[in-house]
Amino acid sequence: MDWCRFLNEQRVFNPNPRQRFLTALSRPKLTVDKAMVSAKSLLTETLVTQLQSLTKALGSYEKHISALLAGFDDSDLFPSLPAVDLILAAKLVVGIGTDRERFEHAKA
Repeated sequence: MDWCRFLNEQRVFNPNPRQRFLTALSRPKLTVDKAMVSAKSLLTETLVTQLQSLTKALGSYEKHISALLAGFDDSDLFPSLPAVDLILAAKLVVGIGTDRERFEHAKA
């Protein structure tokens, strides 16, 4: 590829950035040891497996929390609040409780 034409098309006319770009292209290319590639590939596969397992477990927790939340009388009240997701709704139910009689009035 004609890099000078490419730089012109990209409107890079300043000589300093142009020279830095062209100098970087002429430097020797990075080489990577095959043993390093093999080790990092194995690490990546291991991490992907762990993330898949974690995602599945989190899905199970979410289903369980959703089922527990549905068992409360006000189960639709907390999730209807702005910016309240399932987890925060469950925390609100636990924090505030389900016994309405423990509060003397709404401001309490």
